Amino acid sequence: MSNNKYPTLKNNNGLTWVKIKKPRKNEIQYLQKSFKFSMIHLNDCLPPLQSPRLVEHEKYLFMILTFPVYQAKSHKIIPVEIDFFIGPNYLVTCQEHDFFPIDDLFNKFKKQNKLDSNLGSHPGSLLYEILDAALENAFPMITHINNDIEDLEERIFKTNAKRDVIKDILIVRRNIVSFRKSIQAHKTVVRKMLEKAKELKIFPTKRLESYFTNLVDDLKEIWDTLENYSDTITALFESNESIYSDRLNSIIKTLTIFSVIVFPLTLLAAIFGMNTQMPLIESPYAFYKILGLMIVGTLVMLAIFKKKRWL
Repeated sequence: MSNNKYPTLKNNNGLTWVKIKKPRKNEIQYLQKSFKFSMIHLNDCLPPLQSPRLVEHEKYLFMILTFPVYQAKSHKIIPVEIDFFIGPNYLVTCQEHDFFPIDDLFNKFKKQNKLDSNLGSHPGSLLYEILDAALENAFPMITHINNDIEDLEERIFKTNAKRDVIKDILIVRRNIVSFRKSIQAHKTVVRKMLEKAKELKIFPTKRLESYFTNLVDDLKEIWDTLENYSDTITALFESNESIYSDRLNSIIKTLTIFSVIVFPLTLLAAIFGMNTQMPLIESPYAFYKILGLMIVGTLVMLAIFKKKRWL
């Protein structure tokens, strides 16, 4: 069953899921009137992005979580805020942006014409379904980051480090930071939510508590993986900088040697080009003698550089 104005699902046991998208003044007034939510919590559902946290009310729990979303057009991972109002027989979700795990799950229940999950018919089971779907959505992004890192590694060591690789490294590093920022507080918030939910009897079964505990373990695994990726991308950045700096030093070294060789020859040519009496000038072979002198000077300098291992 759906509300005509706001997407709503209900089941025969009285469980209700209301999904609010882009909450504004009208949506806030509807939630305040229908569920008696605190205006402080309702205002937190409005932009801008809020930090993840859990707040206990005498009749419900208010939880804010952020989830990573990949934008294919800009190649960016951005945090998307989802707000949860968890009561004894209802779950209200508010979202500013599209978030396909929640949208798809809502449409699945709507298509099946029932709101019962495999874990039971209560807010806790529904919340678990949502969080589990959100985490499942995160794993393809982790795989994508891993593929980007492997591609960067191959490009760095096969193409001898190009300057344009740095931009791609920084994009991946930014995505890792955004991903970690999105889920940083999840473990703490979910654990706290489990403790408070027992008092409100939102999670009536021990089995469901164990499922949420598994979610926390999955979050830890994702965090550890991202931490490893962060260390890897930092190492690749430093490696690329080292290889590029080495190439740059080699170029500067070559140009310096070239300048050192050319400068005396230029000086010699300038001296013999002066409009004064010079040795060798009167000789019919003066040009060849001066040219030979330049060649000998060049060979001597090259021999010195070679001996000192500058070449």
